Amino acid sequence: MQSSIKGKVVAVLVVFICIGCGWVPIAWAGYFAVGAGYGGEGESASVSIEAGQKGIDFANLDMLLGLGLPIIPYGGDNLPDNTIDDDCPNDDCVNSGIAYTGTELGVYAKIGLKLFFENVYLNIIGGGTVVTESSIVNSPTTGRYYEESTESVFNAMYGAGLAYFPEVFDWQLVIQIDGDNRRGVTGLVGFFW
Repeated sequence: MQSSIKGKVVAVLVVFICIGCGWVPIAWAGYFAVGAGYGGEGESASVSIEAGQKGIDFANLDMLLGLGLPIIPYGGDNLPDNTIDDDCPNDDCVNSGIAYTGTELGVYAKIGLKLFFENVYLNIIGGGTVVTESSIVNSPTTGRYYEESTESVFNAMYGAGLAYFPEVFDWQLVIQIDGDNRRGVTGLVGFFW
């Protein structure tokens, strides 16, 4: 199931990159940005890739539309040391909580409205991610941790941010700061045309 979801996420991102790159123009300026962040519910580092367009005229408003791919690698770092991938061997096990493992992938949309300042947009972010959650238990008898079960879980992603599109020495840049529940605080840098 997870590989099917990953395939759909990649397909959606490819379509939006085509829009963002101007191959399917809907506005006067496309953009592409990459970034990194830290925090969120998993309290981990993240990487994001985003494409979109700004300057979209809708109901006499200057709008921004973007689509991004958040990548949050957990690996096995969230598991206690020497965790055994098996059920607890006795009845004395105590629940030690949930840990994220593997890589969390998803897709998000960004809708922005130009503020009163030149080339500054206030954005809202919405989307979803899929992550593997592992149920961890501790056995007081053996003194070991056990990974009793794993399951893929969908998480809603929501937040807000600011995007700034300055021209610096003939370079058309995009600088963004986002805050959301999955990636935490994320900074993105890129270019627009």
